[in-house]
Amino acid sequence: MIIRMSAEDLDRWEIYHEQKLAIGMVCTVAYKKDLNRPGVAWHELIPGDNGGIPGNMDRAVRRYHGWRGTTNNVSTDACGVHEIAGIQAYKNGNVKITLGPDLRPDEP
Repeated sequence: MIIRMSAEDLDRWEIYHEQKLAIGMVCTVAYKKDLNRPGVAWHELIPGDNGGIPGNMDRAVRRYHGWRGTTNNVSTDACGVHEIAGIQAYKNGNVKITLGPDLRPDEP
């Protein structure tokens, strides 16, 4: 799986999570889609294996895969836990992040 981040998104990620993205880092991956704006979607990297993404009907129910709910017309799908296999930085500050295989393929 390949994820692209703008320089601004990368800066916000590093400030919010108080760490830099690095090869070998394990992240839980969520796919977000704005239902009000067709074509606007993005992946979110959450540091570590945190037990999955919570659902919006019952935040105690966490899953690694599948639809997790919709809040404020933004739909969230859990996409597993992956290790960062590569980071390619571009001159403009944007990055391409290559993720390894899902580390929890059999988890719900």
